[in-house]
Amino acid sequence: MTLLKNWGFRLVLLYGGFVVFMLSLVLVATRNTNDLVSDDYYDREISYESQIQQGRSAKALKEPLTWTMSGRTLMLRFPKSSFAPKGSLTLYRASNAKLDRIIPIAADAEGIQSVDFSTAVIGMWRIQIQWEINGRQYYNEDNVFFE
Repeated sequence: MTLLKNWGFRLVLLYGGFVVFMLSLVLVATRNTNDLVSDDYYDREISYESQIQQGRSAKALKEPLTWTMSGRTLMLRFPKSSFAPKGSLTLYRASNAKLDRIIPIAADAEGIQSVDFSTAVIGMWRIQIQWEINGRQYYNEDNVFFE
């Protein structure tokens, strides 16, 4: 007990605690990943205005793209047209860029595509659908939550 009353020991204990705290802080900081939204973030930012226009075009359709979630299956229903839609569906995970997936659009003759996400990690995802019909480009996005 006399050791705790010694101010020199308390001072060494204080500095030792500070050093342990700083080392643990450095360890946590080096293990943290700081992913950008995407690897080509700056190029995408430059072309963002065209994406806004594609979103407006998608909202202006008489028969817009619709999607529903049934469990872990996403069902896309494209507008009926004489040409099959082309494009991609991006499953974007903000917390970990390594989990992002890009799926090509391959709708059937009815304009329906079913996408199975049974292997996706539980949590919130952003789906980004960039598609084209008859030479005109459209863009839709929404958040989905997988349980």
